[in-house]
Amino acid sequence: MRGIPGLYNAAIDMLHEKVAARWVSPNLVVGSTYRRMTSGAALRKYLVDACTLTKDWETFRQTFQDDVANHVAEFLLDAMTNFAAGDLRQQCDRTAWTKLDRCQWHDHSGPGGKLRDELKK
Repeated sequence: MRGIPGLYNAAIDMLHEKVAARWVSPNLVVGSTYRRMTSGAALRKYLVDACTLTKDWETFRQTFQDDVANHVAEFLLDAMTNFAAGDLRQQCDRTAWTKLDRCQWHDHSGPGGKLRDELKK
């Protein structure tokens, strides 16, 4: 992974808190973030989950249909994969979203990261 894991983790924590507080998914930053992040980046995974776990398919489609030019094809494909998985994870209401473990999106490859992962078990 390129970059600073702790910085990505802090960004994910901040975005998660903002989505929970305002109950609005981060649609406006998807395109610019996807263009800057590499495939498989934790921040990409977070954005896909934030935009798919907080909306049903019809709401997602309506939200992104009008602004397709600002969203990269990779994001839309990743989102479609989440929706196609169906019951892999249920759509979240605000309370459930707030309680999600943010570590699922964190990069624990930095100093102490492996230790954090092991302590969770």
